Amino acid sequence: SCPPWHHRQPEFTQVDLEMSFVAMRDVQDVVEGLLKAALAAAFGRELATPFPRMRYADAMRRFGSDKPDLRFGMELSELTDVLGGAAALSKALTAAAAANPAMGPPSVVGLAHVLC
Repeated sequence: SCPPWHHRQPEFTQVDLEMSFVAMRDVQDVVEGLLKAALAAAFGRELATPFPRMRYADAMRRFGSDKPDLRFGMELSELTDVLGGAAALSKALTAAAAANPAMGPPSVVGLAHVLC
């Protein structure tokens, strides 16, 4: 007979790590090793480690979010130099909106296969 939690999905599973006097990198290494071993055992898939990392400040500056979706390359663009002063704001926004949005995918048409 199956235990009462057999129907739960992996993302609802909690793992408690008992670790003392460790740095953030130590915890990341343990979790990466755990996930790498679990996926290898369950699916025969190898994960490349270390996982890509991004500092909080970099994520907020580049994407405006602490959990950026890196699949589409939609980074924020700095417009300070383009906009200059308040007098040029309207003209610059009109031109930028028509040709170069501040944030947007490289090609919306190319994403059709991902979204469907």
